[in-house]
Amino acid sequence: MTKHDSSDFDFSGVIIVGLIILGGVGFFIGQVLFYLKDNIWHSISIITALQWFDNKWAQNPETWVGLWNVLEFLPLSLSLIVLGLIIVAVD
Repeated sequence: MTKHDSSDFDFSGVIIVGLIILGGVGFFIGQVLFYLKDNIWHSISIITALQWFDNKWAQNPETWVGLWNVLEFLPLSLSLIVLGLIIVAVD
């Protein structure tokens, strides 16, 4: 068994995971605030985020349409939070 000291701690990994989780929470809070203001829920999915980056497949899928449907269903906020928690659990 290897002894770890505080100099082995990877702060960059903590910052990245923290930003991923905070991003997810931020998107969710933004959606809630828009809902409270307009009384309309603006869905933001993984596909929506890919479309922001002009991803051609996300805009007009000709293949892997089933995957597109799954990613369109998954909320971006929840996906980012779960991704961050998975990274923490694996590490």
